[in-house]
Amino acid sequence: EYSELGMAFHFRIASASHNRFMIHAFVTIRGLMEQFIREAFTVMPGLLERSLEFHIQIYEALRAKNKTKSVGNMRSHIRDIERAIRKYYESRP
Repeated sequence: EYSELGMAFHFRIASASHNRFMIHAFVTIRGLMEQFIREAFTVMPGLLERSLEFHIQIYEALRAKNKTKSVGNMRSHIRDIERAIRKYYESRP
């Protein structure tokens, strides 16, 4: 269920940008994102909870029309995912 809601959240952000490139990029990578979400949340402890928290922070910043905070929260979310992936692969033999 979170996967579907997460994808809807990302699509709404892409659509709200009114940027055709952003929307096209999202539609192009949507399947990869869905697969990543399904797999990563099962093997990376805490990622789902952190992802949800970042989504809430991003939503609240967007709702407040705070561009600086919105961008900062999005970057933090992406960096968190990058760290989780790095940590996962570094811990594997």
